[in-house]
Amino acid sequence: WDTETESVVEIQEYFPRTVALRGKGSAEIRTDSDKNSEIFAENVAAITAGAQKLLGFHGSPNVVNAFDCFECNNTVYVVKEYIEGMFLSDFVDSCGGFLDEETAFSIMLPVLEGLEELHACGVVHGGITADSIVITADNEIKITDFSFLKKGRPYTTEDITLGLFKEYSPPERYRSKGVYGEYSDIYSAGAVFYKMLSGVKPLDALNRLNGDDIKNIAELVPDIAEHTAKAVMKALNISPDLRFKS
Repeated sequence: WDTETESVVEIQEYFPRTVALRGKGSAEIRTDSDKNSEIFAENVAAITAGAQKLLGFHGSPNVVNAFDCFECNNTVYVVKEYIEGMFLSDFVDSCGGFLDEETAFSIMLPVLEGLEELHACGVVHGGITADSIVITADNEIKITDFSFLKKGRPYTTEDITLGLFKEYSPPERYRSKGVYGEYSDIYSAGAVFYKMLSGVKPLDALNRLNGDDIKNIAELVPDIAEHTAKAVMKALNISPDLRFKS
């Protein structure tokens, strides 16, 4: 309970389980190697900077509000509004594993509007998945669980252990010195849309980089509108330059 906002809040801790460790009885976080310690520190700084931008970003119906951000225990915490609802992944599962085009659009449009607002403020979400989108009890669509990856930052091969989301992560997360940007969120949103419409997880981008290609969604959903299929596949293009910019 937050006494200033007089509301229930959620506190998000940066704790990538692949590299972060916490000793028994201690709140302090350490990493499993010096190299990952440097990357961890850079990511803490990036999350802090991104969260600071989000603090002034209130009023959007499609984005969870953030109220505070602070560093403690060698990591960073973001205090945000608590949203009661269902993760998109659970909703899709409850509907049989996929959605009709109209329902999928009614969810995806608020997500894209929220991303457009974030990108206009210089915030890259960095972790759009079916588990970072919440459908509230009032049927509002909310983007949450930010990764706050730093726009324009080249990522080395060591970075990919920090915050990959398998089929939702764009190819630039796997490339040596790939550069992250708004177009990376677009790829992830396209992957969410693909899964919602087809019930099939998109092929992991790493496999696509190795020569395997993703099935066109029109093959999986024969009655899909042509413009919808083209939009989904453009968002999922391997090349950032050929995707929608935001």
